[in-house]
Amino acid sequence: MRRKRGTSGRVQVCRLAAVLAASALYLGTALPAEAAPKVYPDGGIFDAAYYAKTCPEVTACGTSEEDLYRNYETVGAARGKLPYDPAAPVYFLEGEPAGTVLPEPVYTDEQVTEKILALRDNFPEGLSWKGGTHLYDNLRFPTCGAGCVSFAMQISDLVFGTDAKVVRLAPEQVSEYHPGDILRVRNNTHSVVVVSVDGSTLTLCEGNYRGKVHWGRKIDTSSLVGDLTYVERRWIMDPASCSD
Repeated sequence: MRRKRGTSGRVQVCRLAAVLAASALYLGTALPAEAAPKVYPDGGIFDAAYYAKTCPEVTACGTSEEDLYRNYETVGAARGKLPYDPAAPVYFLEGEPAGTVLPEPVYTDEQVTEKILALRDNFPEGLSWKGGTHLYDNLRFPTCGAGCVSFAMQISDLVFGTDAKVVRLAPEQVSEYHPGDILRVRNNTHSVVVVSVDGSTLTLCEGNYRGKVHWGRKIDTSSLVGDLTYVERRWIMDPASCSD
């Protein structure tokens, strides 16, 4: 279960700012063109066009991508504003076209598998884990979540660290799967974590599998054709920040 982050605190906007923002929108002040989110050098994921469209009052302080990103970093994030559309299937890296190669992973696939399996004592087989429960949030992810989403996020954070970047890939961008990948499947209703990869066979762990935690379900990658909504993949920019 995915949930949009709610706003926190009271949003106070002066009348002049609102009027200027409305004027900018209706009188044609140049705003960033519609685009997919992209990753900024500091690791933040942001879509200036989406932010300006959903928070028009902020355009009173500037309409460039830099102005809008600065506003989000200093004000918007604390107020629960979304930096990009959570439904956007593609995140650009450093402004490069879709399909940009991610940095080399810090961990090998075998190490990630080992780290995931080490969490079985924390999340034992059969542990009650129903939809709508165990709400969890990490601002690196597009949304907070409960149920299967919460389980996947927690596993991912424990393996890669809460500061590890998140990239969401559309199905056509995924040529291979890796341990630690979060797969959104079943017509965008269920999330699972890849534990290991053996050829075309993926071994999974998941929350809210019939209301419980389940380890070891196997699927063939061919079953994901037409069923996969997106893949969320983690990577770590600074190996020195990792601990084995």
